Amino acid sequence: MKSLPINNDPYQVYFFTCPIRGPFSFAVHPWVVFIKNNKVTRLEVLAIKNEKYQFYGYIHKNLYNNPTKGLRKLFKKNEFLKSTLLGSISGNKNSTAKHLIDFIEEMTPFYPHQENYVLYPGPNSNTYIAWILQKFPELKIKLPWNAFGKNFK
Repeated sequence: MKSLPINNDPYQVYFFTCPIRGPFSFAVHPWVVFIKNNKVTRLEVLAIKNEKYQFYGYIHKNLYNNPTKGLRKLFKKNEFLKSTLLGSISGNKNSTAKHLIDFIEEMTPFYPHQENYVLYPGPNSNTYIAWILQKFPELKIKLPWNAFGKNFK
């Protein structure tokens, strides 16, 4: 994976997935990365509540230094699972990319499941990313079949 940013647009958004570590490695874990004012931000939901970084419940901000790396491998402190880019969008101040970033920044504090996490059927990391993508169907970015929790309501 190339490092970010990939282009010079001022607003960029990337959706990634990687396998879930451990016995459920057939399922995926997604996250979103956005660039605004040359600042890179990674947001994702993890099974451990975020109390150290004072963000929102199970939503973690910039937990990993490299925004494109997957989750850490079990029992391997410096090894990460391979990530896959699901889709991306970029643009200027009047673009869908900027509106998407504004939505993520302004509405994440109001994500309805930020205080709940259930591996299956959800809510989980797939539920959070699906919640974002449902607000922007024009992106045509779809979570894969094995993104269990994407249909949680």
